[in-house]
Amino acid sequence: MKKFFLLLFFLGTVLSCAAQLFAKRDSTKVKTNYTMPEFPGGRDELFMYLNKNVNIQRYSKLDHVRGNVYVSFFVTKEGKIENIKVTKSLRKDLDSAAVSLIMNMPTWKPGMIEGKPIRVKYALPVYYW
Repeated sequence: MKKFFLLLFFLGTVLSCAAQLFAKRDSTKVKTNYTMPEFPGGRDELFMYLNKNVNIQRYSKLDHVRGNVYVSFFVTKEGKIENIKVTKSLRKDLDSAAVSLIMNMPTWKPGMIEGKPIRVKYALPVYYW
């Protein structure tokens, strides 16, 4: 019986120490300072660019097509757009128009980690309403 209580005490002590070690480890996580890429002028300017440059009359109003084309791409360390892909298609001609729209964007402000520019994957919907 005495051995049982000693074993129980020993296990309790070990578990208590382990819990304290893990608690300290979690509280000392490194926080990274990062920013996402940004279209010149910010998010509002991005959506103004998309609205202004989507040729709705040519594509969707003629045949009453409505929907979204989802496009992903990378913003390079220099802020250039590359590797554009349609992730959700609406129709071939609308997909091509969305890719062209993204391809012709001006240079972005690149994403940063700890003050250094990085390549970041970005995704956007292009609306045809």
